[in-house]
Amino acid sequence: SRLCKVVDYGKVQRKTARLEIGLHFEGERGANYAAAEALAIRAPDIQARIGPAYELEEWTERWTRLHRSFAAPSLTPELADEAAERTVALIRGMEPILDQMELRP
Repeated sequence: SRLCKVVDYGKVQRKTARLEIGLHFEGERGANYAAAEALAIRAPDIQARIGPAYELEEWTERWTRLHRSFAAPSLTPELADEAAERTVALIRGMEPILDQMELRP
């Protein structure tokens, strides 16, 4: 059975001048927390695949996320390239784990 809805892999936060890359779990609360727990158990494997900079956290009362952010003082072609590279690395690292754990709709 599928645990949750994975919504996106990244967004720009203009108010804070930060770029966020991550997995957002924005389905039903129980499914989101089950996904976070499942990912927490796999933390060593996840860190080996995508690095230690990502944080798994409660985002709102209902949503959870595995994410990292970095400075984005202005939107430049260089920042776009860096964000794309980081997003591709995250997707390549997490897709096998999400497939194994059935964490997609």
